[in-house]
Amino acid sequence: MISSLIYLIGGTVTLRIAPEHKEKVLSFITERSVRFRALRDLGEDGISFEVTLSVFKRLSVWLDCEKISYTHSNVGGIPRLYKKYGRRFGAFIGIIIFSVTVWTSGRRVWYMEVVGNSGVEDSEILDNLEKIGFTYGTPFKSVDLDYLRNTYLMTYDDLSWISINMRGTHATIEVRELSDPEKEDTKSAGNVVAAESGNIVLVESYEGRPVVFPGDHVEKGQLIISGLITDGEDTLRLERADGVVLAEVMRTFTVNVPKKREVKVYTGREKRENSLDFFKKNIKLSGKCGILDSSYDTIKKRSQLCLFHTTPLPIFFESTVYREYTLDSVPMTDREIKEASKAAYSAKLGEALCGAELIEERITEYDTDDMRVMACRIICLADISEKTDIGLIEQ
Repeated sequence: MISSLIYLIGGTVTLRIAPEHKEKVLSFITERSVRFRALRDLGEDGISFEVTLSVFKRLSVWLDCEKISYTHSNVGGIPRLYKKYGRRFGAFIGIIIFSVTVWTSGRRVWYMEVVGNSGVEDSEILDNLEKIGFTYGTPFKSVDLDYLRNTYLMTYDDLSWISINMRGTHATIEVRELSDPEKEDTKSAGNVVAAESGNIVLVESYEGRPVVFPGDHVEKGQLIISGLITDGEDTLRLERADGVVLAEVMRTFTVNVPKKREVKVYTGREKRENSLDFFKKNIKLSGKCGILDSSYDTIKKRSQLCLFHTTPLPIFFESTVYREYTLDSVPMTDREIKEASKAAYSAKLGEALCGAELIEERITEYDTDDMRVMACRIICLADISEKTDIGLIEQ
């Protein structure tokens, strides 16, 4: 960061050294600790590197004395801007103010990155951090990161662990989400009943006593594994019944495919809004354009600006485009209807099976005025076991 500002303020010059002199020049600038950057080996064209304008003036004296061939170009930074805009006093002062702002804000958080999350959105974590005092623009040297971490974990229950690491003005927020597996009350006795009607194929009991067997037909809600166990003639014991019960079941569903589809026809009218977010302060770059009266698509693009294409700045550019459209109803061809029906049937079949094994399917197709209808009946092999509570186990 400091090095980049030095080159910005002092101006940059790109030097290119002939190949026969590159070793001598590299030895000289290394031994004399000459500040340089962006060293590139150009092969048969020699080498190139960048120095500040003041370093170039001193180094060029030595190069001329040693009769070393070189060329220079790309004088950049504030000196170039002054030469270009020096007579435009307002523009030059604006550049100075911007540079000073960048310099003074170097002690604040410019960029925040969340890593390690999958179920909790980045925006939710950043919003929660903002509520407890850590966000873009926060002077990070005044923040107790341990206190911030503990406060987050005590205030919000979406994470099991959080750590904030600062590298310059870049904050990396490492998180670990809470695992919330479905917990089962092991002290509650229960039965296994049929989740749907079907013909039993297999009963595999892990706990409890089976009351149905392969070949039996069961109705939805019927007891299939009992948690009530008899020990001897008079002793009863309660368990939490568990197991797998496979049965052939019939499931039905209907697929409706419209013979017409709606398409968007863009009118060519669109409105645009641009803005800058600087340390959470929004600056409008365009006046109120107003929202279009009819239907429209909203296209938003948000990007963070970078200094020298490497250092992220706490400035975000946001562009919003509203594109107006109308809806037009277009008849579908037979091929399109067939493809749409096939796709809709596959989706519905997946939902109906829900992990079961397909054994048989029957489809009846017919047309209405505006629909292609598919009445579907399938036979599948499914686990129909469903656990229910029957009381508490005595301790």
